[in-house]
Amino acid sequence: MTEKRMAGEYEIVQAISVGPTEIVLGYSPQNEDLPYMTAFCTQNELFTAYQHCIADDSYPHILGIFSERMTDAVKELERQLSAENTAAVDNRPYSQQKCLSTEQISLVSHADDLHQKVVIIKPDVLKPEYQLATRQLYLCTGGFGASPNSRGSACFCTNLFTGKHSRFERSDILATLEADAVPKWAQEKLREALQSQQKKDKSKEAAR
Repeated sequence: MTEKRMAGEYEIVQAISVGPTEIVLGYSPQNEDLPYMTAFCTQNELFTAYQHCIADDSYPHILGIFSERMTDAVKELERQLSAENTAAVDNRPYSQQKCLSTEQISLVSHADDLHQKVVIIKPDVLKPEYQLATRQLYLCTGGFGASPNSRGSACFCTNLFTGKHSRFERSDILATLEADAVPKWAQEKLREALQSQQKKDKSKEAAR
């Protein structure tokens, strides 16, 4: 039996993800005054948080707020992706077939050292709306999974469009890309990420 998803006393009966945003709708029959609730949900490996919660005794009212929030999230996603598509020009995702047909791309093997390498994330690891080149190119900065033949799997990476840091499994990485083949839209973030990592490495050496 599937365990009920709860937010306090409210059972989550609807949940829709739009890009990075998840909007939920909850129901608590025990709460006679405010049985319906809607909120934004943030989840990661460590915690789940429900924010901007609104509760009411009218289901149509809460459903209307739920719908408005979903519409706003869709508009924000459209804005983000429009900016990415404009900047990248060709934002089609990297697939295995595309990688195999390009000499400057190498599929990842267990023997590869991924430290300070530009890596390509497998498209099917990403949400459908984020299966884009701008969401696949990262600089791998560390993690046990970055080492060759490692038993560890975590790879810490910096996105070459947004500059944001993410954690991936080594198995999520499709290939590596030669530095001179990095597209123009990713070159500035690549330089910034390399410089930032070099400063961190120097700080570690100085602290020894």
